[in-house]
Amino acid sequence: MTPGLSFTLHLEGWEAWGIGLVFLAGIACFIGMWLAVTFLISRLGWAGFAKRYRSLERPPGESFHATHLGFRLFLAGYRNAVKVVPTEAGLHVRIIFLFRAFHDPFLIPWSSVRRIEQRSGRFLGGSIVEVEDPAGTIRLMLPQAFAARAAEFRDAPRPVAG
Repeated sequence: MTPGLSFTLHLEGWEAWGIGLVFLAGIACFIGMWLAVTFLISRLGWAGFAKRYRSLERPPGESFHATHLGFRLFLAGYRNAVKVVPTEAGLHVRIIFLFRAFHDPFLIPWSSVRRIEQRSGRFLGGSIVEVEDPAGTIRLMLPQAFAARAAEFRDAPRPVAG
């Protein structure tokens, strides 16, 4: 064999440990960055709703996958990462497991839901939900079937106290 044309890696003692530690440090840095970015994004809209309307228990009922959830701030958008369950009290919103850190689920009351519009079309079809609340503004895009299911709860008569 010609010297310099073949490469063989022989690791002994501290060299093997060093590569292992570098690998573990890389994983730790990745997890740290993931958590930092998740934290920062949550503060751009999600945290206000979670603080005001925190709802840790998932209610029973059909869950709808939101193709988009956007807060008033452009930077805080969630694509294909949010699930919504319409209930008698309002809309229960939670994020998928991968992004759950710093994103507590919350329940938006029906009084804050300004509009549910159903759009038809192959690419832009679906239900658009707009929320205006002291905690912020949200715009959701959900499947077409969501509008009918939400109307069952939103338009249902409520008992009057007193």
